[in-house]
Amino acid sequence: IWESNGYMLTAAAIAAGCDGHRHSFVGDEPSAVLDAIDDVLMQADIVVTTGGVSMGAYDPVKEALSGLGTVRFEQVAMQPGKPQGCGTVGEDATPIITLPGNPVSAFVSFYVLLLPALHRMQGVAPDPLPTVSARLSAPVSSPPGRRSYLRVRLEEDAGADGGLRAVPASRQASHQLSALADADGLAVVPEDAEGLPEGTEVAVLRLPRP
Repeated sequence: IWESNGYMLTAAAIAAGCDGHRHSFVGDEPSAVLDAIDDVLMQADIVVTTGGVSMGAYDPVKEALSGLGTVRFEQVAMQPGKPQGCGTVGEDATPIITLPGNPVSAFVSFYVLLLPALHRMQGVAPDPLPTVSARLSAPVSSPPGRRSYLRVRLEEDAGADGGLRAVPASRQASHQLSALADADGLAVVPEDAEGLPEGTEVAVLRLPRP
């Protein structure tokens, strides 16, 4: 599996005004996870990991940090990005955020959950991404009970009302990073909706573009 998350998240942190440093990937051993975290604590105001936090049998990050008693792991009602963890590590109680391992899940989690925290640590308003309204160009589906963040491309609406339309990516799986590269927004589907028809007006989080 290609190591994309480290580069992606480091670039996102730098774009958010942080001095981001990427650590190389770590093997699936809890002891290796703890050693890697110890390596970065001297230079980090916050540590971010990705992967190894879900409910399966091979989740070394969760296994390593659960024993510390300072990190909690939750299942957040969002799609993608359900498994999350947060807490502190080390003698100085350095904050740590553990993101899921699928690339799109990690990316969405960064902008929905982590970016406001980074803003707060920088001493500025913990604002989320800017939001615009757009109409869906096609029907979409969503798991019941979860707030979905669907990758969309924003276009000028040629209809009578003008405005923007949100064109959903044809591939919405959480491992499909190439589809994310073509998106410039995340359309929000509320947790009480299992789908929305074409033409529905939705809130779209506008992603930063280079």
